[in-house]
Amino acid sequence: MAPFQEPSPYGIVGLPKNVVEPASGFLHAQSSYTGAVSCQCCCGLIFGAIMTALWNSKNMTQLLTEVVGQNSTTTMDGMGANQQVMLAQYGWVASLIAWVLWCCIGAAIMFIARYCVADQNTGGLCACSIFEGICACCACLTSCSMFARVIMIFIAVAAYGTQAGKDTVCSTLLGGNTAPINVGGLFTTVPPTASTGLFQTNAQYGNCLEFIDGLRTIYIVAGVYTMIILCLECAIVGACATGAKFAHDTKEALEDEESVNPEMYY
Repeated sequence: MAPFQEPSPYGIVGLPKNVVEPASGFLHAQSSYTGAVSCQCCCGLIFGAIMTALWNSKNMTQLLTEVVGQNSTTTMDGMGANQQVMLAQYGWVASLIAWVLWCCIGAAIMFIARYCVADQNTGGLCACSIFEGICACCACLTSCSMFARVIMIFIAVAAYGTQAGKDTVCSTLLGGNTAPINVGGLFTTVPPTASTGLFQTNAQYGNCLEFIDGLRTIYIVAGVYTMIILCLECAIVGACATGAKFAHDTKEALEDEESVNPEMYY
């Protein structure tokens, strides 16, 4: 009968018995991390395409141009009209590029992680543990900012669903293109003043209301997208934190094995 062999993680053979379990956990964490980021890129591509389709179907570019003009100094989410149009129509391209780049980066991460385990490289595993810990902290901060972003998006959605909210935005877009207040954290405009009180008589007032209605629909989709990305970011926090722990455990297990059987390493 052939001797029993411990299961080998990701096709790696020759690992000491006490190393197999933490090494498997470490490599599984890397797979989870790279997979979650890949899902984020794919979601960005899909939802970007949906928002682009909504933008075009509602003639948002034409409405925006008619309301504020191509050379307007009015800003939306910190961007001018032309920048807003570019983002709405080609934002999905950025997600596609990010996904292609991440395929290369993710493959490199998996290769390095597998190499450190297969080579039983304790120094490399220590570096991986530190890197994973840093990634977990960064992902946690990103999750917090995304949570705040979700709240701001739906505050804006609620505001754009009321006549008062629409008038607040239109009073700025039609009333002088001056600078900035914050509406739901997404629009930088100014509060209406007495001089802009006649904006409702502007010929473009109807177009402005139609534009805000379309924008609200797009923001709802953006809110759903951001919530999905937030959930994936939380998964990344867990994967990175788990990866840091298992990288450390794998390193410790290798060092324990080295102290018990030094003849295998020297």
